[in-house]
Amino acid sequence: MRGNSVIKRVLTVVLAFFLSIVIFVMSVCVVAKATVFNKSFIINCMDKCGYFSDLDHEIKQSLTDLGYASGLDEGFSESVFDEVFLKEQTDKYLDAYYSGESTVVDTVDFEQKFSAALDNYISDKNIDPDTVNSNSRYVLTKNAAEIFKNNIKIPMFTTIANYFYKAQFGLTVIIISSAVLTVLIAVTMLLLNKWRHRFYRNLSYGSLGATLAVLIIPVAGYISGFASKVNFTQRSAYNLFVTTVNQCQAGFLLAAAVLVIISLILILLYRRSYNKVK
Repeated sequence: MRGNSVIKRVLTVVLAFFLSIVIFVMSVCVVAKATVFNKSFIINCMDKCGYFSDLDHEIKQSLTDLGYASGLDEGFSESVFDEVFLKEQTDKYLDAYYSGESTVVDTVDFEQKFSAALDNYISDKNIDPDTVNSNSRYVLTKNAAEIFKNNIKIPMFTTIANYFYKAQFGLTVIIISSAVLTVLIAVTMLLLNKWRHRFYRNLSYGSLGATLAVLIIPVAGYISGFASKVNFTQRSAYNLFVTTVNQCQAGFLLAAAVLVIISLILILLYRRSYNKVK
């Protein structure tokens, strides 16, 4: 009988260890699903870091440089589009990306706006439209569209696209599987423990272990400060990356806080059950 009791205790400890791993994996996947794999989260990060304002300045500066080579005034780029248009095009790009439809930025709307801005510029400057070389205008429009496309697309998104789409489905499978496995482990632990207080105690061990593991991620990120050390050619991309990393770390802290609350509830249940046995 004593031998069986020792075996049950060992099995319970092992199960508590595996439970902490399963809860940790599930927590990581839930945070990932709610952050980087969530379009609304990315848009929120863009708003927080002033992404559209920075991007608007970067694109218009590049268009100004392009315009100089074609004899356009410095103020021409300001008339092509505004931040509202930029937000709409970014939203369209992210919609297509997150749905798996395309990783390519659609420049049709931009080319139409650029062409309309050229027409207005020619009219305002009293330039005879017949004197404008159609081929040069076409090349200028396409070069401007290329600048717009390269600035709108988020660095690394195209590179990781294939892995991104597979991971989206994989995260859902892992979350569901982890939840089922958590229930099965908990039921097994309940069957192995004659006393209810031991069951609560071992569940709290698993929960606390997962909490510590989840906390390692944001703590390591904050201590290393790796997000601020990554180099980007665009200020907008750099600020977006730093903000996204910081918000993800905040997500892990929130997940850890939830696990702490669950652990405290389990500890309280353990104390209450233990007192009843005494």
